[in-house]
Amino acid sequence: MDRSGVGAMGPPGRDAPGDVAKIGKAQQAGEDQLRFILQAGRMGTWEWNVETGSVCWSPELEAIHGLAPGAFEGTFAAFQEDIHPEDREHVLRAVASSLEQARDHHIEYRIVRPDRRVRWVEGRGKVFSGPSGAPSRMVGVCMDVTERKTAEEALRESESRFRSLAALSSDWYWEQDEHFRFTDFSPAVQDLAGSSVASHIGKTRWELPTVGVTEEQWARHRAVLERHEPFRNFEYCRLNERGDTIWMAANGDPIFDAAGRFKGYRGTGNNITERRRVEVALRESEQRFRTMANAAPAMLWITEADGTASFLSRGWYEYTGQRGGDVHEAGWLQAVHPDDRETAAGVFGDANAERKPFSVDYRLRRASGDYGWAIDAGRPRFGADGAFLGFIGSVIDITERKQAEERQKLLLDELNHRVKNTLAIIQSIASQTLRETPQPAAFKEAFSARLAALAGAHSLLTKALWRGASLRDIVAVTLTPFVSSSRQEAVDIGGPAVVIEPNAAVTLCLVLHELATNAAKHGALTAPDGRIAVSWSRTEQAAPQPPQIELSWIERGGPPAGLPNKRGFGSRLVAASADQLGGEAALEFNTRGLEARLRFPLPPPARQ
Repeated sequence: MDRSGVGAMGPPGRDAPGDVAKIGKAQQAGEDQLRFILQAGRMGTWEWNVETGSVCWSPELEAIHGLAPGAFEGTFAAFQEDIHPEDREHVLRAVASSLEQARDHHIEYRIVRPDRRVRWVEGRGKVFSGPSGAPSRMVGVCMDVTERKTAEEALRESESRFRSLAALSSDWYWEQDEHFRFTDFSPAVQDLAGSSVASHIGKTRWELPTVGVTEEQWARHRAVLERHEPFRNFEYCRLNERGDTIWMAANGDPIFDAAGRFKGYRGTGNNITERRRVEVALRESEQRFRTMANAAPAMLWITEADGTASFLSRGWYEYTGQRGGDVHEAGWLQAVHPDDRETAAGVFGDANAERKPFSVDYRLRRASGDYGWAIDAGRPRFGADGAFLGFIGSVIDITERKQAEERQKLLLDELNHRVKNTLAIIQSIASQTLRETPQPAAFKEAFSARLAALAGAHSLLTKALWRGASLRDIVAVTLTPFVSSSRQEAVDIGGPAVVIEPNAAVTLCLVLHELATNAAKHGALTAPDGRIAVSWSRTEQAAPQPPQIELSWIERGGPPAGLPNKRGFGSRLVAASADQLGGEAALEFNTRGLEARLRFPLPPPARQ
């Protein structure tokens, strides 16, 4: 490839020695200029003879591929071998399309160097046709864009919001004279900065229209130039000829002649508008994250790879009362309950060492000084290169959930206790009923009726969430199955409002059921004019004794109540129930009808 950029000039014939020397110097200057552009821009050139298959690479391109000068084999197949396997088909399709359509070639792809390092390359090429009109060769440049690709990847990863982006590669070349006036620009400035070469020639950088650059900034930059010192990444902003706001970064080195006299500057320029946009986007993203984190109901946190807390949302400080200086290193553990601190530190330490998600419950001190339950969960963060960066997670107050779990446990224990009691009652009823009525049909009838009474008691208690049942409701529900709608006046119920605790309520339902069953079979409810009066009274006792409840059952208008030949289930149940209630019972059989009295203490939980 001819990289001189200078052709023979002048009339035909033999060149004069002076002309030859001038041409040589011009060629050398062109070579030096091109070499500087390629080195500064980290670019390499290539030429592919499509007809012969031979490929020529510049030393700069060989360096991009990690090869020593002259090490490239010079074939298209050798070029393919350097392309990353995952990108190879994409590159080949793009090349084929450029040849088929005879259009310019532009593509980005990965290469794998001999040392196995992966680099990103941006390639641009132009197709040239032969005499037949078919593509005969392609010429182009390649540039290592790994840093730009890394920066773009970092933007997509939220974990990189605390890191700055790498600068983009150099885009154009420029020169200044000893008065700092521009004397040369590469044509790329037109496309990449939107400024023509002519608009710059003969002017200094500070004479060009700029945006937002202070006189002090220009003064510092001019001082560097006047000291003839190199400078890097001098950033300034201007409106280009298209009206676009462009951010640029300039790099320059002073030029001296053989005698050491200062001759000007030579350098490169970068369009860093995209990098500036990315930096603004990162700052805005960081601000959005902090705003969201501080507004979230959960307490959000971030740690570094060594486990040090680098961010805690406002919720943490408001909840714990800690201040920023309290949480350096592992200071957050001081807010954890002393009994839970070792467990919390161990779980987090193991997760940090193994780079795995974790979740742990512990008690966390509130700003008020008391402790609430919290669940702390986190997941590891990894960079684009797979490096472990730390953890991100949240702490959520679960005190109410813990309390609900405790209440649920208590309820389950209570339910288990009640079920056992109920089964014991059913077993006792079954045993007593079988002893009294061994005939299957009679047993079924009596047992079913008693279970129905037990079920009625449970229904009353369930409606009241097993906090107790009204004595009036107990009497009414128990007697309802025994009194038809046409004989509601057969039962008279009266007494003060009293709430009976669950176990006593079940016992009273069974007692009243037996009395009502007896009345329906042998007593007042067998006669048309029979009546039953159920009443009760409450008598206060001297402290600390509980109040006393006296319940009476009086039957009138039925057959005389004779003394039974044997003690039946009902009599035994009344006596046993009195013992269970901690009171006493009396049954009186006389000619006027059965009278029963039950006296028992009102348990403290049922006091109103």
